[in-house]
Parts: sequence; structure tokens; C-alpha cells
Amino acid sequence: MEWYVAYLLLGALVGFFAGLFGIGGGLLLVPVLSFLFEVQHLAGQNNLHFALGTAMAAILYTAAASAHAHHQQGR
Repeated sequence: MEWYVAYLLLGALVGFFAGLFGIGGGLLLVPVLSFLFEVQHLAGQNNLHFALGTAMAAILYTAAASAHAHHQQGR
């Protein structure tokens, strides 16, 4: 259960810095996910690949939601 909290805090932190500074979420997301996966012994030697894939999936979802919101507003 504590890992869910860590992932939620990571998402909040990345969202905060992305909104405040305008940086891409992957800048923070990939290294921290890689660390969390390593601590949990999830990915083994493919640790970085899983972190990159997870970050890309999150970024793709965010971009699609943003494009949909812009389309609804007629932009």
C-alpha cells in the first residue's frame, strides 16, 4: 500500500512542477520511476525501459486529454 502513496505523491510532484515551471513531466518522472522500480525489484535489468514506457504512457494520456479539452473549446 505504501507504494501507491509513493506513486500518488510522485504524480502530484510532477504535476506541480510541470504546471509551475512548464517543464516536461518526463524530466522528473523517468528517474524517480526508475528508482522506485529498482527499490521494489520490479524490472530487473529492464528498469529504465519500464520507467520510460510508463512515463510515455502517462504523457500520452495527458496530451490526449489536453487535445480533447482544446477541441471542446473550439481551439
